[in-house]
Amino acid sequence: MAFGGSVSVTTLPHTHNQSLTDDGGQLSQTLTDMNGVTLYSLITGASGTETHEFTTAETWTPTDQTGIMEVLVDTTSMTGGAVNITIDGVLSETITTATSNIRLFNPSSSITIQTAAGSVTGLVGFFDYGTTYVPAGALVSVNLGDSGTKLYLSGNSAADNQAIYQYDLASAYDISTASYASISFPDPISGDVRGMDWRDDGTTWVRASDDGAGGGVNKIFAQFNPSSAWDISTSGSIVGSFDFRPFQSGTKDCIWGNSGNQVTSLSDNADLNTYDLGTAYTISTAADSAKDQSLSSIDNLPRSHAWNTNGTRCYYLGSQNDKVYQLDCSTPWDITSMTHTASNDIDVSPETTGPYGIWLSPQVNPDHIYVGSSSSLYKVYQYGTPAFSGTVYASVSQ
Repeated sequence: MAFGGSVSVTTLPHTHNQSLTDDGGQLSQTLTDMNGVTLYSLITGASGTETHEFTTAETWTPTDQTGIMEVLVDTTSMTGGAVNITIDGVLSETITTATSNIRLFNPSSSITIQTAAGSVTGLVGFFDYGTTYVPAGALVSVNLGDSGTKLYLSGNSAADNQAIYQYDLASAYDISTASYASISFPDPISGDVRGMDWRDDGTTWVRASDDGAGGGVNKIFAQFNPSSAWDISTSGSIVGSFDFRPFQSGTKDCIWGNSGNQVTSLSDNADLNTYDLGTAYTISTAADSAKDQSLSSIDNLPRSHAWNTNGTRCYYLGSQNDKVYQLDCSTPWDITSMTHTASNDIDVSPETTGPYGIWLSPQVNPDHIYVGSSSSLYKVYQYGTPAFSGTVYASVSQ
């Protein structure tokens, strides 16, 4: 086995027994093979051995910081989050599963063991919006606003005049704390309205309409300026619009981007179309940019999309595979520069086979992604990195 700064990890097939005395002074670790033969036995408190019990997210720095050492990390009682082992300032290993293994390290300067939030995006909460307000099967967009304290659900059913419903969140960005605020806005566009998006100060919003009646005169992006910021019921009449018919086939949504200097819209054939705005946040000044990208090879049933705050990532929601696809853009806000890595996808099929509507928490690396379900069960799901919970035992021996 070679050392000299490199990391070596040894995992032995074993069964594991552990006990911690009442005074916390000794941690007994015993590893046996499948025949009951003892492979490793450790009773802490002996010379050269330190132990630590983690019950919260924290960083432990053992006294011994250099030299060859055996590190045992037991995560069998960890119920959420991860354990990070850092050697000489470089993350060496992240443990997210229930396991109890011995590792061999040879740090030249330092070792730390940290319990933290997990690195894998998973379901962290949901809100059951039911069918009392948004009619069954009608959900087309999910939006949060006002620093994560408000939720907006948009439908496209004629039964309620394509209304948008407003909810309050008792805890910001925590979808499980949502409750109906008894505020709604019946859309004045008569027909097949689709996704909407707020400006980040709540003073204006835009919505896509795919109404084919009357020769398609309402196939537009329509803008509204509420008289009271973030209050959807004060939106009044359309203040501006843009006819997208010459440039795309149908629409699923319309999303502000690049500090209001562009909007992007998904078409029915899974093209993501980009429009430049002559005046920021003024939809009537839109012009086709010719920066369009087909996403049909990724998922040919488009539903919704959203951008991170600096335009380096676009998240595409499709229902062919019921996934959220992360598209990384080498040129900010330019979807034609995107690359797709399948390992970054989020599979929402365990929660819904009818996803519609996506919204991101406002960061470069969003810590929460919200996805609506337009089929039973009628819920909004929140995905993120699970916080650390449970108990982890660690020991370092030389």
